Amino acid sequence: MSYVHTAHLVLKPEYIDRFKERIRRHAMTSLADEEGCLVFRTLQDRDDPTRFMMFEVYADQAADMAHRNSPHFKELRAEIDDWVVSREWWFWEEFPES
Repeated sequence: MSYVHTAHLVLKPEYIDRFKERIRRHAMTSLADEEGCLVFRTLQDRDDPTRFMMFEVYADQAADMAHRNSPHFKELRAEIDDWVVSREWWFWEEFPES
C-alpha cells in the first residue's frame, strides 16, 4: 500500500520562477536517488500562481521519512525558507481496492 504526502506552499510572488526551477531539480534528485520515492509531481494553482502543491508517493512511511531526512531535502528547505509565506502537509494512505 502506497504512502502519499502532499505539501501545500504559498510563495512570495518574486520567488515563483526560482522556486519552479529549484523544485524541478529537487523532484528529479528525489526520484533518481531514493528507491522509495515513486512519484513526485508539482502543481501550480490556476487562479493563484503563488500556490503550489507537491504530490509525492512513497513505497511506505519509512520511505517518506527517509526523504525528509535526506541531505537534498534539508538543502531545499534551507534554500526556500525565505521564499515561503505558508506551508502545510497532508498525509494519505491509499485504499487497497482503488
